[in-house]
Amino acid sequence: MASISEREKKLQEETAKLEKARAEFDKAVAFARALEKQMINDPNNTSKNKRTSLTRYTKEDLFKWLESPGTRNNAKSLRTASQYLYNASNHYQRLINYYAGMMNWAYYITPLAFERDKVKPDAFQKQYYKVVQYLEEANIPHEMYKMCVTALRDGAVYGVFRRGKNSSFIQVLDPQYCQITSITDGTYGFSYQMSKVEEEDLDSWYPPEFTAMYRDYQAGKGEWQEVPMEVAFCLKADDSVDDYTIPMFASVMPLLLDIQNYMALQETATELQNYKLITGNVPLNDDGTPKLDWPLVQMYVSHIMNALPPQVGLAVAPWKLEAINLTQQSANNDVDIVSRSIDNFWTTSGTPPTLHGSAIETSGGLEKAIVADEMLSERLMLQAERIFNRYLKTLGGSVMFKIQFLPVTKYNQEKMVKIYKEGATYGLGKTLYYVAMGIPQYDLSGLSYIENNISHLEELTPLQSSHTMSGNDTDVGRPELDNDNISDEGARSKDNR
Repeated sequence: MASISEREKKLQEETAKLEKARAEFDKAVAFARALEKQMINDPNNTSKNKRTSLTRYTKEDLFKWLESPGTRNNAKSLRTASQYLYNASNHYQRLINYYAGMMNWAYYITPLAFERDKVKPDAFQKQYYKVVQYLEEANIPHEMYKMCVTALRDGAVYGVFRRGKNSSFIQVLDPQYCQITSITDGTYGFSYQMSKVEEEDLDSWYPPEFTAMYRDYQAGKGEWQEVPMEVAFCLKADDSVDDYTIPMFASVMPLLLDIQNYMALQETATELQNYKLITGNVPLNDDGTPKLDWPLVQMYVSHIMNALPPQVGLAVAPWKLEAINLTQQSANNDVDIVSRSIDNFWTTSGTPPTLHGSAIETSGGLEKAIVADEMLSERLMLQAERIFNRYLKTLGGSVMFKIQFLPVTKYNQEKMVKIYKEGATYGLGKTLYYVAMGIPQYDLSGLSYIENNISHLEELTPLQSSHTMSGNDTDVGRPELDNDNISDEGARSKDNR
């Protein structure tokens, strides 16, 4: 029989093992939670909090940096100028948000290298649900809007995917410590400047992959460490140039400074219209000496100034009394200058001014102008498509799937839904039809089950109306032409109805 001391010793050993196992478990839980959480600010450690300070720039500065955009300092200066203007100029913010928010990010998935005879239904279905679950947790529409805003504003967005148990997000990294260094599978890879990382921040501020990168940096393998492509996310606004990265609309930033200057001038001119200057003359003798003593003149001037409102000034001189208005042109001309500068900004940026409350165009012309804008946003969409397909290749499995985004935007959705509906009526592309409507592929099976088995919507019958009774068509007259087949005069008449 073991002694009491031996039993206590054994109990202490078991307790130590349990405490060690619990510590390891807590560490694993903390690591898993770190994948889902990105620290932004720590109220208990204000030295780690971000402090953003932006500087105002001149047109001369912008033109100088645009002459040599490939230098790292100039690219950084253009990026910070763009960030300042995004905060300071409503026009610039709306321009970037317009393009970033244009796409609906409606997507569907299909198998790669599909061979019907070799399909194993169970394996196929399991992998299919794994992929749709993965993409649903990526919150693509929300995440991609944020990524596009940053890419257009800064020239590129650098980030890493952080996945948790039921969700994921893209952690954006500071662009001044990132540099594009490679292209893999048609997508950009980038390196991070590890000398800017503090070791104590690895667990709270950076994704887990940065720990290994930091160890390689300490081992002398280079200050710049490439972020693993399994988690790297890099979206470049202008992918036609690999040598440098600058804000997408850097060329129109000087025009924004013109708008600010004209608005300041208009404000000054408006203020001056409320001011007057009154001058008075002191009578002189033939020899040029004043007829009034200077103390007496000061007394009169003091009395008059006490009776004048703040917007009226007084000056005394040896000439005739008269009132002077401090304005040289009408307010309408000032307003026209500001309006013309704003129209010039939208026109130069290639964006229809009508969308932002400026110049007037016909609806047909506006529609075609938007199509050109959609092409720019579609370039970002195609880049993102290749990035997500690169990730899908890492999921493994016997069946590979690919993601494809539909070219559906906020402006053409109605038109695209009609196109996909027509295709679906012929038996192919039903999924595309629903996706274009805004129903994610992930929700189709569950939504169909709820409607048919839970809500029993098939039992509902529509109310009787002229459309559901005899089939009589209540529309009369010639069908209305769409904007593609109407003349400019017809478009103007249509808009004026």
